[in-house]
Amino acid sequence: MSKRTWILGNLDCEDDWARMRAGDSGRWPRRLPLDVLQRASLYASLLRVFANEGDVLWTPAPVDPARLRPVPGLPDIELVHGPDSLPPAGADVLAWAAAPPNPIPRERVAVAARVNDRVFALRLAERFGVALAGSQVVKSLEELLATEVAGGPWVAKAPHGTAGRNRVLGRGRQLEENQRGAVAALLAEHGRLVLQPWVRRTFDFGLWLQPEEGGRWRRGISEQVIDARGRFQGVVVSDPPPDLDAAAFLETLGTLVRDHLDQAGYEGRFGIDGFEYEGVTGAPLLMPLLEINARMTFGMVAHALVERVARAHWGESATRVALRFGRAGEPETHDTRLPLLGAPDEPLMHAWLEKLEPTEA
Repeated sequence: MSKRTWILGNLDCEDDWARMRAGDSGRWPRRLPLDVLQRASLYASLLRVFANEGDVLWTPAPVDPARLRPVPGLPDIELVHGPDSLPPAGADVLAWAAAPPNPIPRERVAVAARVNDRVFALRLAERFGVALAGSQVVKSLEELLATEVAGGPWVAKAPHGTAGRNRVLGRGRQLEENQRGAVAALLAEHGRLVLQPWVRRTFDFGLWLQPEEGGRWRRGISEQVIDARGRFQGVVVSDPPPDLDAAAFLETLGTLVRDHLDQAGYEGRFGIDGFEYEGVTGAPLLMPLLEINARMTFGMVAHALVERVARAHWGESATRVALRFGRAGEPETHDTRLPLLGAPDEPLMHAWLEKLEPTEA
């Protein structure tokens, strides 16, 4: 019998990194709410796209196997969860991120915590000359409100956090009491925030790179589906990839980021989030390096799902496919939608593949 691979769906990695970075400072970032942890665990089950039959998928919270829809091309896997079900010594492990409960040396986890810090990404963006004007690190509410950025719409983000969590949106210096409280809470937990102007984004994208045999690197770029408040809702994979004027520049940027990650001691796959936005004159501008995700990304997951599932299901017509998250009614047919996750007691999908028209905006 072949050796089974353990896939660690530790999508709660940002929570662990925040605690590691807090160290002995006396700060104690809050744990993820149970509903968020359960949703993260459910979405982590999509990592079965990287599994073979009989492999094991670990999640931080339990996942009801009935929620994993039967999908041609995806294997049956064993689901385990929690601290009492960790991989045995010597197991083959594929992890979402270098974070607990990985059987990875603590120093490597510490490196991952540092390079996934938003301050690390901001400093690189400043070094490359691509940071949004006025972006800075602030350590108090008074410091935040004294900045030029606070004169307009802004966002203050904790060093760690995903899917639109651990941040505060504001407009101007007159804050509501709940905004003041939210900023104060984040500062108490994290010690500093990354402050950036809030701009009108017109196109969000993710660039990802992962090492392959022979020293080669595989690259991909996809559109990210982001709502008006900056919350992640899915990924669109296109063949050919999105037509960005700055595609060559992004390839160079990806190599530069990879070199800096290597210098910092991080090895492995990573992603870069960026966007196009509307400048003050209305002309489109590029923000190529908003965040660095030194881990697996849903862009990688979406590309794998397209290769392993969508193209087998829809054939050559699957030139533009979205991986979507949320709550959508069950389709009558699988002509354009293929359910991946859903509640066993109601006809709703919580993640699905959707075939789009090649020209859809």
